Amino acid sequence: MSLAVGLVATSAVFAFGQPVGAQTSAAGPQTMSEVGAVARYADALGTANARLPVAARRELAKRVLLLSSYYELDPCLLGALVTVESAWHARAVSPVGALGYGQLMPETAARLDVDALEPYENLDGTARYLRRLLNHFAGSDSLTRMRLALASYNAGPAAVSRYHGVPPYRETQAYVESVLRTRHAFLVAFEARAARAALALIPAPVAPRRVSPARKPKPWHPRHSPYLDALDPNSVPIETPLPVRWETSHSFVARLFGLKHRVVGTPGTPAPVAAASFAPAGLR
Repeated sequence: MSLAVGLVATSAVFAFGQPVGAQTSAAGPQTMSEVGAVARYADALGTANARLPVAARRELAKRVLLLSSYYELDPCLLGALVTVESAWHARAVSPVGALGYGQLMPETAARLDVDALEPYENLDGTARYLRRLLNHFAGSDSLTRMRLALASYNAGPAAVSRYHGVPPYRETQAYVESVLRTRHAFLVAFEARAARAALALIPAPVAPRRVSPARKPKPWHPRHSPYLDALDPNSVPIETPLPVRWETSHSFVARLFGLKHRVVGTPGTPAPVAAASFAPAGLR
């Protein structure tokens, strides 16, 4: 089976978040998160088999991420299963005749309609078979589903059904624990690369500029006012208050009640000013 490597962006989004940018590679346009996911997964493959060439790790990382997206699998679980089954040897053959990356038995490969000796068809068949087994135990929690699916992959679904769980076979029990441990190692290696990448993006710390402490402002005082300092006290005129007198209103009602109004001014002022606050307008 031949899969378009350029579609690996789908797997990067499924497993490791949304794309945040774009760049162009030999395989076509790719997102930055896609490129980062491939590099990080390739590192994880290097921890699983250090003898894998770097170019092979990247190609396998793209395939695993794409298949994990298509079949909605945890890519670290798929990678751990293949690591335990064949240590990523495409031509591995077991004593009982299991073949390739996922150690598919010939009859299983025939049911899946894949060529077990073709590396990427074998990988596709392995991912599809694992997805079927996980679906079979869909009613269980996530960890139980993984354990039962892995036990079925090793001992067969019939044995798991007969024992209503992981069969009491030493090989199968060791196999399940080994795959789960390897999956955890994949996750640790993947996140370690992510942490290193994140640290590389953090700029070097810059020494803070020394700033002198702000001076506390002095309390305001009139003598501090530049306007008042410019005034000559002798030049400020002193106003003498005008004399005040009271007159009886010409209003009949005012005279009846004995009301008067306040008039400010000197005795010769022709137009005295009445203070409005001392008598209503109608009573003036």
